[in-house]
Amino acid sequence: MLTSKEMENEQIPHPTQYVYEIQRLKSFNDWPYDVEDCICTSKKMAEAGFFFCGSNKEPDLVQCFVCLKKLDGWEPEDDPWDEHRKHASKCPFVEIGKKQSKLTYPQQYKILKEAAVNMLKYKHNTLKTEADQNLKKSRTFMKKNRK
Repeated sequence: MLTSKEMENEQIPHPTQYVYEIQRLKSFNDWPYDVEDCICTSKKMAEAGFFFCGSNKEPDLVQCFVCLKKLDGWEPEDDPWDEHRKHASKCPFVEIGKKQSKLTYPQQYKILKEAAVNMLKYKHNTLKTEADQNLKKSRTFMKKNRK
């Protein structure tokens, strides 16, 4: 888990940052599969809820804006919806299974709400882990210095 300082530096999306497909699509600069005969194009990745979060070390790392699942190791023939479903079947975006343009307002609300909840859970778990580690260090220090 990340420390709170690392978490501040990590690009954890705000739930509204990538809620629109066009925002997700804009994140895919130099996507390696935006070539002819590839199924996992940036357009299809964005349609399936993914935005690009990779780097030079991980040039094909993407993340779902709702469930926050990260996936890499893409192959040209991979279908983004199928991979999302396979690795995060409980993701509300996957469960609804529609492109943004086909979502109803209640479906959009559900997705945005779940994105916010997942982001808060992630941040909570990160901070809890850091607090637990600090508590353990403090206890160890106190035991050593008791005498």
